[in-house]
Amino acid sequence: MHVEKISLNKQDFLYKHKRKDTTFKSSFRTVYNDNFSLKYNTNTCFFRSDLNWKDFVNYLNTKYKNTQKVNIIDFACSTGEEPYSLAMLLDLQLGKDAEKFFPIRAFDIDEDNIDSAKKGIFSIHKTELDFLENNVEDKYKNYFRVLTDNYGVPVWFVSNDNIESKVIFEQSDMLKDMFKIPSNNTVLFCKNVFPYLANGEEYNLVKQISKQLDASSAIVLGCFDISYGIDKLFEKEGFKHTSQYNVMEKLPYHKAVVQNILRTFKIK
Repeated sequence: MHVEKISLNKQDFLYKHKRKDTTFKSSFRTVYNDNFSLKYNTNTCFFRSDLNWKDFVNYLNTKYKNTQKVNIIDFACSTGEEPYSLAMLLDLQLGKDAEKFFPIRAFDIDEDNIDSAKKGIFSIHKTELDFLENNVEDKYKNYFRVLTDNYGVPVWFVSNDNIESKVIFEQSDMLKDMFKIPSNNTVLFCKNVFPYLANGEEYNLVKQISKQLDASSAIVLGCFDISYGIDKLFEKEGFKHTSQYNVMEKLPYHKAVVQNILRTFKIK
């Protein structure tokens, strides 16, 4: 793997994002225009800590063991770190068995985010590098050209064909386009989105997703969604938590009816 060094001056010019911790609204990714002028910060990072990524990949492998094609959809993908994280880990853990999960389709309403994701250029903070190494060791170098500072510390990643071929980025408004996603064998990432919605949009989106997905599908929520009570709304629509707490599966119709009866009478 060829690793390039950049001067500290160039590092200072490019590397302008800050990270306090891994909680919602504290992980920042800068979005630049073509002249590398800062446009704004967005909340995302590689292998964000509100999901046990390795266990999640094992869950997917087990759930869809006998399925020929699985549709992974990531709404509100921001600048692409989340779908790229999953693509790396699927490829590394499952090998050829991962092919049925590709390409991951990633959407965001913000065209600047999608443009940034397609460019595949990421500044890397030390904490984020720890997340990467904890999940994929140094094998991220198979998917990114790595730029380092004068001390050999990775500070800049540039995606290559190994990862770019596994994710398709498109601009989309989830409130308008949810009906377009496949209904069966779909894994829907919709993490930490609902608290941003207002005027009943969160309730409408839960109902749209519930109507669109069948019992072969699952949805992945963020920790902020769950603290906001969104998982309870999905339970009312016939979903249940899995062994991966942030992941909910839709129950077959008759089981969903039984679950709602039990919820109504508070029977465990």
